[in-house]
Amino acid sequence: LLVTLFAAGCLQEDGGKAMLTTVFTGDASAGAKMLDVLKAEVPVEDIESLTVTITRIVLDKAADEADEGDGEEETIEKLENAEQIEVFSGEMRVNILDLAGVSQLISLEEVPAGHYTKIRLEIQDPELVFKAEPETVYTNIHLTANDRLFITVDFELEDGDNRVLVLDFGGIHLVALGNGDYNLTPQLRAELEILTVESTFVQGVIESIDYETNSIVLAVEGGQIAVTYGDDAEIFLASDDDVTPTGLETDLLAEMEIICFGDLFSDNTMTASRIEVVPEEVEDPAPTPEE
Repeated sequence: LLVTLFAAGCLQEDGGKAMLTTVFTGDASAGAKMLDVLKAEVPVEDIESLTVTITRIVLDKAADEADEGDGEEETIEKLENAEQIEVFSGEMRVNILDLAGVSQLISLEEVPAGHYTKIRLEIQDPELVFKAEPETVYTNIHLTANDRLFITVDFELEDGDNRVLVLDFGGIHLVALGNGDYNLTPQLRAELEILTVESTFVQGVIESIDYETNSIVLAVEGGQIAVTYGDDAEIFLASDDDVTPTGLETDLLAEMEIICFGDLFSDNTMTASRIEVVPEEVEDPAPTPEE
């Protein structure tokens, strides 16, 4: 799918750096709207999770600014010679159904200022789980467009900008093919935010914490987020259920992995109303000779 994004502002010559925060979200009116495009063969209420792995996000930056004096061939040549700026590379699992009106931080990245014309997203390893079969994971899901999504955009990043790039799963199209096979077509939109993204969750490792000022420096993909929390913030320990928090701020320690829920601002700061401690992974013991 190709979706065009227009950002207000005059075009300026390239130069300098901008800080770009990339987040994923689902349509704010979600639940129903985002999932209505599912075919009848796959009832929405029967789905427990629909998860994909994001492996790469690349932005196309125009080689030189196209202006009104350029001819059509010259403008096309400039766009074809666009520089590709990578803002994420790795493996991040995202449950599309969890993004109904909520945002998930993907990366922080310093990028060249200038004119951007396209966003390239690569995803793989889709997995589908039904509520009636929580132990069964369906992996025979065919992604359209060879696991790549392209969004045509038109926005400007100026020197010194701090902006939030919101990639919005506005809908998903899932069709049952029979014999446990499915076709999945995500629908993606993009928006460049200036100030804040509400209802965001950020997962990272505590670099430092100041109990007096209720502030945390959180290490995330590509940088740091400065998190502040109020005295009424809910702190959930790894042993807590999803409803009743029992944690105190003194339970939050350096090098601990946590998830913060709250409002994310374009200057890479966050106000958290809920903090969850991520359970530590326990390695399986080595087998004994008898085993």
